[in-house]
Amino acid sequence: MGVARRSRAGAGGRVGRPLVRPGDGLPGLAWQAGEPVVVADLWHDSRFLRPEAARADSLRTGVAFPVMRGHTLLAVCELFSRDQRDVPTELLDVLGNAGRQIGQFLGRLRAESEVRELANTLQRSLLPSHLPAVPGVDLAARYRPGGGSALVGVTPTTSCPCRTAGGWC
Repeated sequence: MGVARRSRAGAGGRVGRPLVRPGDGLPGLAWQAGEPVVVADLWHDSRFLRPEAARADSLRTGVAFPVMRGHTLLAVCELFSRDQRDVPTELLDVLGNAGRQIGQFLGRLRAESEVRELANTLQRSLLPSHLPAVPGVDLAARYRPGGGSALVGVTPTTSCPCRTAGGWC
């Protein structure tokens, strides 16, 4: 187990101060358990570390659930209620499933982003950095990254268009 840290914006990805450790407070409890956790009375339960803030905002019950991708914790979501209430087991099951689905979605987004970046890098590395100078011929090119709905490729017509009296052949 580790320590969740905040990355400061504009700091070049350097890691900031620790936010939470497993078992510390509501998010730490969900992290440690790997499943949704309920604190029914935020004002008096010693596991909740911010009772003054809960009182100031009239929050009574808290639920936290982990966002997991496989066995990797990505985040912890906290939900609060102004009413002190019991949280049904069915709702905890729904939140646990939601955390896993969000984790899978975030994993797919990351994988797609990595694939796009790799494809972009490969495509740029295969293209010449500048067009050759051919006397008497004006050359122009435009870079179009692949992916999405854009088709990238060359056909005999687009690779060597010929100019005729009637236009392009």
